[in-house]
Amino acid sequence: LVFDLVNYLQSKDLHLKFASNQCYTHCFFCDEPSDRPGRLYFNIDPESDKYGLWKCFLCDNRGGLNSLRKHFGDPPVDDKPSYRQLHILNAATQFYQQCLTENPEAYQYLRVNRGLTDETINKLALGWANGGLLNHLTNLNYSIDEIKETGLVNPNGFDFLQGKITIPYFEFGSVVTIRSKQIGGKYLSLRGSQSHLYGVDNIRGAETVVVCAGEMDAAIMQQLEYAAVGTPGELIWKPEWTKELAEAKRVYVCYDNDE
Repeated sequence: LVFDLVNYLQSKDLHLKFASNQCYTHCFFCDEPSDRPGRLYFNIDPESDKYGLWKCFLCDNRGGLNSLRKHFGDPPVDDKPSYRQLHILNAATQFYQQCLTENPEAYQYLRVNRGLTDETINKLALGWANGGLLNHLTNLNYSIDEIKETGLVNPNGFDFLQGKITIPYFEFGSVVTIRSKQIGGKYLSLRGSQSHLYGVDNIRGAETVVVCAGEMDAAIMQQLEYAAVGTPGELIWKPEWTKELAEAKRVYVCYDNDE
């Protein structure tokens, strides 16, 4: 390891609890009471491109290795190359989210057809790909080559998700990939992207978890105040996703009742 996060946190006299590929403690940003279970989570999987990401699920503070070191007054370490990609994905999510108001049909589909409230749409950062992403990101000083590496634009520079509702996947408060959905149609993943479990931040520390098929079902369950995640289809389950459920005492699988 270039940087041993667990050892670093323990050197700050933090009492850590461990759950699979993450650890958690009482948040020192918001002075979380000691009688709470601890809601400041860290990704400690050295094989993950998200290693070092952290988020408090009480005060919503979040960041990576260097923002953590800055808090403790320590000098930065070399950023992982993947962090640059995460910054682009987060910038794209914000752009798509702003574009949703430009498309009444997409907004109505989410509100009426899918039953999502404004609060849920905003909380989940759902958006609309209007085709102007590349220009927006280059204006933020990201290069065309590194934008293409995310899969957000195709080799010809066109927005890969254009004309679709965008659904960002958050882990430790950071966007790690973006899927999309045609209005009333199929889902689409970014080229070369790995499959993720949708909504994992929503289940951290939860004793009861609901597993749904698809992002929209998970969104509705979250809106109903359940700790819910969604799989990108009914026919896929990765072994590492089981680890995300390690803290849960009860897991309900609520898939569609088709064959």
